[in-house]
Amino acid sequence: MLITIHDLSPLVLPDSIPGLYAYYFWHLLPLNAARADHILTVSRFSKSEIEQHLKIPSKKISVIYNAARDIFRPLVSEKKQTIRDQFVQGNPYFIYLGSIHDRKNVDKIIQAFDLFIKKYNTSHYLLLAGKFMGRHQKAKQSIRQSAFASRIIQVGYLEDPKVASLLASADALINLSIYEGFGMPLVEAFQAGTPVIAAAASSYPEIAGQAGILVDPEDLSNVAGAMHQVIVNPVQFSNQGIIRAKEFDWEKSARQVWESISLLVSK
Repeated sequence: MLITIHDLSPLVLPDSIPGLYAYYFWHLLPLNAARADHILTVSRFSKSEIEQHLKIPSKKISVIYNAARDIFRPLVSEKKQTIRDQFVQGNPYFIYLGSIHDRKNVDKIIQAFDLFIKKYNTSHYLLLAGKFMGRHQKAKQSIRQSAFASRIIQVGYLEDPKVASLLASADALINLSIYEGFGMPLVEAFQAGTPVIAAAASSYPEIAGQAGILVDPEDLSNVAGAMHQVIVNPVQFSNQGIIRAKEFDWEKSARQVWESISLLVSK
């Protein structure tokens, strides 16, 4: 039996998902992991979590990275402006991509955005692309209390082509989640040529490498400073991200999965 485990957030942060999913992670996943002949996971961070929380030996776990789909790619300036005209009245914007619940620290993004606007007096908007899930009252409260609530646009869940266009047209992706097994939006942003600001936590430093700006999600001044940094020198961070994205390739990952399958079959 070969299984894949992306992360253990329900074990580490049990309030982050509904009860039925929690039951699987608390009761069935440990059984399946113990019974499995081999386990695939998506980062060295997740591998260490599996070793620690499920008591699985290191040799039984292989790390195989995810990658972004081809739909995520840079856009020409004219196309970017069309997207901005459609969603944010032609203004530049930052984007958060992912589900909206407390462990994602979306409330911190909103508070840092407020600080950024007050300090640098720009015309930027903040676009939130994702569904509210689980406990998310902190984000809703931060939106209500924001002095710039009219510049916070909630687009909810969108189909992939629209998400790819929104991501490629943003001045930066901001993801401050405290726990992620991989962080797919980071790689998607890199491949789209969009600078990345991410929490210096869980798998993000591993995935971002030297291409993103890593911040303390609790330090709003640090986050606001990073937002200013990417608009001052966008080309540098865009180019670094495009180079970093090449480290994540589905063909390479597929070969690694096939090698794992072949080894099990040959035993």
